[in-house]
Amino acid sequence: MKKLKKHEVYIFCGIFMFVIIILSNFLKLHYAQDTYHTEAYGFSYTAKNAFLFSGRPITATAFYIADILNLNIETHVLIMTCLSIINLTLAVYILYMIINKLLGKNANKKIEYLILIVSFITVFNFCTTDLLVFSESGIVTMGLLSSIIAGCEIARDKNNKYIKALLFAIIGVLCYQGILNIYVPIALILIVYKNKGEIKKAFKEAFIALLIYGIALIVSMLVSNMISKMLMISSRPTIIPTLQSILSTYLKYLDVLVFNTLNIGPKYWYITVITIISIIYFIIILKRRYPKIYIFYYIVILLSTILLPILPLVIQAEDKQYLEPRMCMSFGASVGIAIMYAVLTINIDESKMFGKILKLITILIFVINSQYIINSSSEMVSTNLLDRNFAIAILNKMEKYEKENHIEIKNIGIDYDTNLEFYYDGSEIHRCLNLKSLATDWAIEPILKIYGNRDGHLNWIKVPEQIHNKYFKDKNWTCYSEEQIVFEGDTMYICIY
Repeated sequence: MKKLKKHEVYIFCGIFMFVIIILSNFLKLHYAQDTYHTEAYGFSYTAKNAFLFSGRPITATAFYIADILNLNIETHVLIMTCLSIINLTLAVYILYMIINKLLGKNANKKIEYLILIVSFITVFNFCTTDLLVFSESGIVTMGLLSSIIAGCEIARDKNNKYIKALLFAIIGVLCYQGILNIYVPIALILIVYKNKGEIKKAFKEAFIALLIYGIALIVSMLVSNMISKMLMISSRPTIIPTLQSILSTYLKYLDVLVFNTLNIGPKYWYITVITIISIIYFIIILKRRYPKIYIFYYIVILLSTILLPILPLVIQAEDKQYLEPRMCMSFGASVGIAIMYAVLTINIDESKMFGKILKLITILIFVINSQYIINSSSEMVSTNLLDRNFAIAILNKMEKYEKENHIEIKNIGIDYDTNLEFYYDGSEIHRCLNLKSLATDWAIEPILKIYGNRDGHLNWIKVPEQIHNKYFKDKNWTCYSEEQIVFEGDTMYICIY
């Protein structure tokens, strides 16, 4: 094993300390909707009904171990967050080291620091934070680390590099299928740089890299089917898509990604930033007369970051399709990947003005990404507190009704007002990080179970039409009101606002 140099140790420790600082909110007990279910019904229940159902055996195994060790949810979340910090630190460090090694003598101190920042914004972005809110964060970030290592293995000069890349890709996809897409653009960048003077070799290695991606996905599907048959549980349904359905899916979700950026941040911010970076890169290529093939490579790599997250959706029925940031790691990393490719293929110091603009954009993205992680995780903590306070208010009214009427609530019915909002009034949208758990019908019962320390389940029933018409019809609340809670006999009806 290669011995680390002193400055490499300092860099690793610096990354580690910075990651701890920006992820400090995640070290506290925090809840996603799924976490309420895990605490209410146990780790084994979640392992079987969520992770084995989804073909994620590594995550399921971690939850079974937590059950055997009899961990409470707070300890489990803390352990997983600590693992996430280690995984993400390693991901940034390994990416930084492999690129520096490829640059060799072409890298000076300024370029090294730029590569470090670019490696950071490639790993840490608005999609990465979506991984950290869940109680299995340590495993999904291990999948992210494995996917990045798989891409980096392609750049090594070893005979068994493809086998290693495949093994790491399989580990990544078995941790979480949506993470593997980041492997492809990283592998393609490193392949292009290594073979910049040999187009045929570059295309050959790129084909092998894509083949590894396909094999890993096939292995994931086979494992999922095998688990389903062994445990006699259903897996996610798939369809054979038509050309029309493929096109409509891509048109729909390209708009969601490229123009609306998953509703995170101002509209069109992504297309604006990536367009500016692309124009600067193209100008430098043409002005300094670099090989035109670099532009082709750039477009292909950028398209891979955008198109790959949508690919799994084409085999799902239209009403089952959805896209979350955690499924779009390559897209979240695409700004960093675009800058990384530019730094590798051109000498940005040659074009002083455009080089400075590119460096400035890199630093701004670094600052914005870091600020976003802190802000979104702070919103997560605030949302958890609001969920808890509203849950306690519901429980207090419920307990008062039970005492006054000498009856125990056994059933629950969920209704909706005319304008259901998934975020608290005044909150910015950070997707799953600050999603209002009390706006999701299947999360309400476990939340009440946790904060009310109640044994057993509340039976789920449909809200009768007369109850809806009498109490909830045409209502539109923007905050909690006692009018949203109605009791009849041993049943509680809640209207979600």
